[in-house]
Amino acid sequence: MLLAVFRYLMVVFMACFVTGCEKPFSDDSFEDEPIEDGLVRVRVDVKNAKQDAAVLSFANCTAARYAIDRGFAFARHIRSTLDYKFDLKSAEAVYLLSATLPPGSKKLDVEVVAINCAENGIPMV
Repeated sequence: MLLAVFRYLMVVFMACFVTGCEKPFSDDSFEDEPIEDGLVRVRVDVKNAKQDAAVLSFANCTAARYAIDRGFAFARHIRSTLDYKFDLKSAEAVYLLSATLPPGSKKLDVEVVAINCAENGIPMV
């Protein structure tokens, strides 16, 4: 599976490199990776992102879609890491999904995040 994901990312990267795409991309058929009870890891890539916040917003939007699709109302951001390769910025973020408002300072109401993503044109893969 990892090899298939790598091949897909290489194809998308080359297509974006040749066509000069500037929008975020990811594999619509690739599931975000559940880690254990309620935890999910999301990885997103953005080509030509001007700020780290753009990549992290894309990760939040992706996590919100994942949570909504599985019937969760909230997500709590646990951690994220950024990676830079040429003009490609990647973020890997871990979220705790829950039906009730979780403790902590980095809580996301996934419906509010989804509305914000739609209003700002951020894809929710």
